[in-house]
Amino acid sequence: MYFRIYIILIFAGINFSSQAQTFNFRNEKQKKFTLSFKLVSNLVIIPLKINNSDTLNFILDTGIKSTMLIDASSSKFLNLKDMRSQKIRGLGQGNDIDVLVSTGNRFNIGEIFGENQTVYIVMGNQFNIKQKVGEKIHGIIGGEIFNNFIVEIRYSSQRVIFHSKKFFQTPSERKNRTTIPIIILDSKPYLKTSLVLDNDSVVELFLLLDTGASDALWLFTASDSQIKIPSKTIYTYLGSGLNGEIFGNKGRIKKISFGKFEILNSTASFPDTAAVQLSFNLSKQNGNIGGEILKRFNLTFNYFEKTLTLRKNFFFSMSRLM
Repeated sequence: MYFRIYIILIFAGINFSSQAQTFNFRNEKQKKFTLSFKLVSNLVIIPLKINNSDTLNFILDTGIKSTMLIDASSSKFLNLKDMRSQKIRGLGQGNDIDVLVSTGNRFNIGEIFGENQTVYIVMGNQFNIKQKVGEKIHGIIGGEIFNNFIVEIRYSSQRVIFHSKKFFQTPSERKNRTTIPIIILDSKPYLKTSLVLDNDSVVELFLLLDTGASDALWLFTASDSQIKIPSKTIYTYLGSGLNGEIFGNKGRIKKISFGKFEILNSTASFPDTAAVQLSFNLSKQNGNIGGEILKRFNLTFNYFEKTLTLRKNFFFSMSRLM
């Protein structure tokens, strides 16, 4: 039996610190650093150390600005600095939750280091990710790393390459590669693109490019009256957020475009409005594009030039055969 679990890890509407977090290579003349990652349920899992700890597993997530530790039990081994408490709201239906905020920490990602880093520690047991994906996940690292490097995610070979902006050159246009403009808001990448729904209507939408969401596509019906739930759907569990389980309808759309590339007949989820309306500004964001679609390309996120380079890979070819 073929079985797939979708874990949605979205932390929207969180009042994170506005203090910039910087990362650097150990050698300022270094051009790039290549790191192996694990691809688990369409999520990019990279190794990371905090304050010279043992190696931790963190999701590389474009959908969150700052760093979160979601395995609170490991925090006592990390020598975390300057702790204080705070309440936040995440995706899902439920009350605000308690987190601890720790500042002044040191991160190591292979040959990359970051000083004076802030970590948000989620208390309690909101997630049991290992049970769902079979891998121990300690936390999530997001926009701060993308603000400091040009980040190339090669899903096909499970490598992530961090490029120095001083030496990087945008790849040339080719048949299987294209570069498209994106919008960066609050350290998160967004794409303006068109979708063809199952009723053949064409809608122009503003979508978050979210490597921390394992599903293909989420669309928020309350954000635009043109977004219609397909005629054939199932009502099902969609994933988990900080505030609990998320349910909604799952169906298919006919097409979504990425510049000259098109994804046909993709699954699309339509979460219940109550689960997302408190966590997203639905007047600006219409949904998100997750790992099930993103992994079909090797991606280069360039926040400095506000571009995304896509190169079709093995997963793109396989999706056309399914």
